[in-house]
Amino acid sequence: AATHLSPGIFNQGYYRNFFVEEKKLGRGLRGSVFLCQHVLDKIPLGLYAVKKVAVGDNKVWLERMLREVKLLETLRHPNIIDYKHSWIELEQLTRFGPKVPCLFILMDCANGGNLEEYIEGSAEPNGSESASPHTNAQLPPTPTTPTDPRRRVRHLSLLQIYTMFHDICQGLLHLHTLGIIHRDIKPQNLLLHYSDHLHHHQHQHHRPSGKDPSAMPRVILSDFGECEDMSHLEQRDRTGATGTLEYMAPELLQVDQRGRYLDAYSVKADVWSLGMILYYLCYSKLPFTQIDNVDILRSEILGLHGIQMPAEGQVSIPRVVHELITTMLNPNPDNRPNVIDIL
Repeated sequence: AATHLSPGIFNQGYYRNFFVEEKKLGRGLRGSVFLCQHVLDKIPLGLYAVKKVAVGDNKVWLERMLREVKLLETLRHPNIIDYKHSWIELEQLTRFGPKVPCLFILMDCANGGNLEEYIEGSAEPNGSESASPHTNAQLPPTPTTPTDPRRRVRHLSLLQIYTMFHDICQGLLHLHTLGIIHRDIKPQNLLLHYSDHLHHHQHQHHRPSGKDPSAMPRVILSDFGECEDMSHLEQRDRTGATGTLEYMAPELLQVDQRGRYLDAYSVKADVWSLGMILYYLCYSKLPFTQIDNVDILRSEILGLHGIQMPAEGQVSIPRVVHELITTMLNPNPDNRPNVIDIL
């Protein structure tokens, strides 16, 4: 069987002819995402997100990527980003680098940024490469606490915590029901989308109350670059941990005698990440002393046996929420609930 890409699979010029690239939204483990205006004969058709993933001249790798993308294109759920279309072109990803085969993935674009920007909004959100096209000034007002000159930490109300967490659970349940593990649940991959009516009012500088359920953004799971179809798990030989370390389950950080990571992926790894997300929603931070030092963070995750909740916060978190967090962050995956049990 041929192992190289056939020249006939390239749709060269499609991106340049039908999309106007406006800004870089972010960068993941496999590629970068760009905010683009879809155009036809210079007529704007709407804003979309386009992810560019370098696939090289490896047909096996491309087939795996296309299988995952085609699977994701079949997902239709209000709490999961909508995958529209994909194609392959030669693209120059760096200023001085050569053109390489890239998979382009067209996705819907949420209009409210992501959860990290919402909670940890910087003073200059547009200065970051992952900045949303909509600034934090357009989000519903909630109390903020200054921590350093560049960060204004937002503390959520109980309504916001419950509503956002419910959205995340609904999207994740849909994935798990279809046999898909997300593998990289983190605030940057949780997008916020406001209704057109509310979005219009935000542009008019009307600030809806944080206590109004209709003013809440819908949370959408995105960036499935590390997702896994459970029916293909047995085919994967893991040579490294996949995901974002501070949201990664401890069983995924364990290695065997040869130093290879254990094949411990399951839906329960997503549930651990979900528990970290709920803690983050409640306290606008994570239960670690150090997230910038990989070795210290890894040891803290592996040594996490019981979560100490902050003594006080902006909002009084009910005991039942504390108990749910503790259950989801159980070191033993078998003792964690399934998402349907959480709902």
